[in-house]
Amino acid sequence: MGTDRGDAFLTMLRRWRGPFGIAMSATVLARHAQLHQTRLADHVTSFNPVVQDWLRDATHGLFAVSGHDPVTTQTLSLGMLYGQVQQQAAMLAFVDVFRMLMFAFVLFLPFILLLSSGKGRRAPGAH
Repeated sequence: MGTDRGDAFLTMLRRWRGPFGIAMSATVLARHAQLHQTRLADHVTSFNPVVQDWLRDATHGLFAVSGHDPVTTQTLSLGMLYGQVQQQAAMLAFVDVFRMLMFAFVLFLPFILLLSSGKGRRAPGAH
């Protein structure tokens, strides 16, 4: 009777570990993307000469290609800059998730090595 409860518990753990890991990874990804976006946005100011040069070049390039008025091209170039910040924040968040998964793997590696291989056991009803 006790082994039935233990088998049921292990089956439940096997079924829930995948969705739990996915939910945990998605949560870390979303929160860290916001965190990194905030940190990166702190450095993207109108007083930063690198940002000023990038916006000027992007605005001139868009003006020559798109044919829009200068205000629209300025707005488009600001949108492109914001998109770049979002992409970099997402990349840093993915690095954080992979780092978390690596630590989880290293943490659980000794337990994986302690599991028996199951070679000496037979499936129920097997002859």
